Amino acid sequence: MNLPYLPFFIGDYLKETRHLTTEEHGAYLLLILEYWVKQGALPDDDAQLARITGLTPAKWRKVKPIVKQFFHDGWQHERIDAELEKAAALTGKRRAAANARWQSDRGDSHLRLVNE
Repeated sequence: MNLPYLPFFIGDYLKETRHLTTEEHGAYLLLILEYWVKQGALPDDDAQLARITGLTPAKWRKVKPIVKQFFHDGWQHERIDAELEKAAALTGKRRAAANARWQSDRGDSHLRLVNE
């Protein structure tokens, strides 16, 4: 599923993250974006996570305990998971509506040809 945008609730984000340093914000946001693009799959590997965040391994080790608090059960993110579920449901509804419309249009065209 291609998800071209991430719903981002600025007030909720700031309420939870005001205490972060600029570097911690950057790391957290990059992890959120990667999580969204990969649809929930963040590696449990410090070298890969350091690369995703653009931090050196040493800086990642300092930032990791702070950023890790926003994730659970490894690197799962509750809010992003909920938004991914909403996006999947919406995509499914839109696909079903488009298929129904396509089937309806196809049937109408056939009827017009038969009746002409």
